[in-house]
Amino acid sequence: MDQENISPPGNPGEVPPVNIFASAPSNRNLEKFQNLDCKTTHSNLEVVENSTFVFLATKPHVLPAVLQEIAPAVHSHHVVISMAAGVTLQTPATRAPTASI
Repeated sequence: MDQENISPPGNPGEVPPVNIFASAPSNRNLEKFQNLDCKTTHSNLEVVENSTFVFLATKPHVLPAVLQEIAPAVHSHHVVISMAAGVTLQTPATRAPTASI
């Protein structure tokens, strides 16, 4: 995520760090979010359980495993956005059918 899109509250159109909850398998990948005062975890489920909008920023070959992991926590109020290159809408829709994809 670009640092330009994360800013202190009060800047229109930008997301305050307190509203960002990021997960990653390693601390190295979370450091940039921690330095911006975003919430972080190693649990994808924890992010889904505490979010409405879920952005999946994974490599395409990792996406099916992440979708399978979070599927039990995805409900009709969730909006799931995949940023994986070359992945069709069918991939997330078949693995998280109750969410808005």
